[in-house]
Amino acid sequence: MSVPPRIGLTYELRRGVLEETQHLLRARSRTRSEAYTVWVGELQLDHAVVREAWPVMAEADSRHAMVSFDDVLELGARVAARKWFILAQLHTHGGRAFHSSTDDAYPISSQVGFLSIVVPNFGSDPPGVGWAYYEHEGAGRWRSISESEVRNRIVMERSWWQKLLSAITERVFSSKP
Repeated sequence: MSVPPRIGLTYELRRGVLEETQHLLRARSRTRSEAYTVWVGELQLDHAVVREAWPVMAEADSRHAMVSFDDVLELGARVAARKWFILAQLHTHGGRAFHSSTDDAYPISSQVGFLSIVVPNFGSDPPGVGWAYYEHEGAGRWRSISESEVRNRIVMERSWWQKLLSAITERVFSSKP
């Protein structure tokens, strides 16, 4: 299966994914250890649809977490069975959110455009608060994504009525007949 390019891709989160992500990270960080989860879903030509957040088993302490090769293979098999992709990795830090040299060197995926999101304070803050976003540029290089770019690229799923309203207004205000 060929993988479309991901650099600059927009990610549409299904309802409840952000809250489920926060719940998983917070629950797994109760022991004051780093916690991991991944966003999984469909990868389309112009955007990705994040369908679910899945927990990832990791050997962890307060400063570091390591996902075993076997767990990565099992995760890959689960994703492949649904014909989905691992779209982003998310993990907690005990203090501020930043991408460490360990984070740079050992992502779950080395796909160019893959997202890595770091959640501060072991996930104890409200969803999205203080999160740091990074995009893989290849060869171990990661680019920090600005808040304004995050707002444009990581969006919540629109309800059916929002989609309908958008379609109606596009048709009404379009210069095309």
